[in-house]
Amino acid sequence: MGTIINFPTKESAGYRNMKMLFDVVDSVETCTFYLESVEQLYEDGHITETERLTLRRIGRQKRFQLANPPQKR
Repeated sequence: MGTIINFPTKESAGYRNMKMLFDVVDSVETCTFYLESVEQLYEDGHITETERLTLRRIGRQKRFQLANPPQKR
């Protein structure tokens, strides 16, 4: 019987860098700029489609959080 070996997936440098930038971004405008940068990275072939979709999700969630801070009671 064979054993399935899961190899770690290799992330592109652009993907890792954008992911870190979304972690520290603190304004909606900058977050929007980073989301536009994700599209440019994809168009230039520096990130994969899967990485692009993941970064879109991360960026949009972060932008939503920045635009809608929790209300204090």
